[in-house]
Amino acid sequence: RTTRHISWTESMSITVDSVLAEGAVEEAFNTSKLERVGALLTRISAEPDGARETGGARYWAEREDAYSDYDYYAAIYYEEGGDQFDGGEVSFADGDVVVPRRGMLLMFSAGDENDHRVSRVTRGARTALMLWFKCPSPPPPEHERRARELAARRQQRAAEEADIREEL
Repeated sequence: RTTRHISWTESMSITVDSVLAEGAVEEAFNTSKLERVGALLTRISAEPDGARETGGARYWAEREDAYSDYDYYAAIYYEEGGDQFDGGEVSFADGDVVVPRRGMLLMFSAGDENDHRVSRVTRGARTALMLWFKCPSPPPPEHERRARELAARRQQRAAEEADIREEL
């Protein structure tokens, strides 16, 4: 699990922030060419708005994420926890608690090792850009075989052309 602070600008640019986050995740987890499979800008308010249910579930309730759908998770926070809002901390099953800070990028691998939940916002509102990333899938074996055959044919043609040039 990794947290980093990103450069903050007064204009919220979700596009720029998501690109910065993608690069930071790739660097932190030593991977490249991640595929962004989801993005969601959320604003969680204290009651009465924070009491709303979405899809029959409350955001602070225990739930299982669809970890198999993505490999990495990132969140960028746009308000200062404890100052502009209370609550909204991210709690992990191992006991770690992350208090969101303005400009903070929280990122972690999306597996059972990082089961987490968000505590209820009790004052103010917490805005975050949540991002989900997936590692590129390896090509199917047939594609690999065809690519190797094509490379071998090209190499053979290049050798034949070199022989012809040599004969001339």
